[in-house]
Amino acid sequence: MNFILGLEIGEIARESTDINLTPGNDRDYFELQQNRKIEIEKIESVFELNNLGGNPRSAADKKIKTAIIQKVFNTTSKTEIEKMLPQELNYRRQELEELFKEIELNQPEDVVGYIMGYSMVS
Repeated sequence: MNFILGLEIGEIARESTDINLTPGNDRDYFELQQNRKIEIEKIESVFELNNLGGNPRSAADKKIKTAIIQKVFNTTSKTEIEKMLPQELNYRRQELEELFKEIELNQPEDVVGYIMGYSMVS
C-alpha cells in the first residue's frame, strides 16, 4: 500500500540521499531553488562589500569584477552561475571571499594580473 501512495519503502528509501527533482516533488524543488537564491544573494553581497556590487562604475572595476567571476566560477555567464547547485555556489562563495582577502592583503598594482595568476584552493 505504501508503494501505491508514493511513499518510499525498504532499502531504497534508506539509501537515497539525493534530492529528487521530479515534478511530483515540489517541496524539494522549492527548497533547492530557495537555497540557490540565498547563495546567489550572498555572492552578490560579497561583491557589494568589496565595492564591486551591481554595475561597477568604471571600466577598470568592470574588468576586475569580470576577472574575479571568471577565476572563481570558471565562466562569465550569469545564467550558468545561476544554474549551479547551492552546495557549489556556497563553495565558490567561500573561494570568492578568500580571493578578496588576498587582494586586500597584497594590494597589487595590477589587480587583474594578480587575479589571473592567483591559485584557487580547488
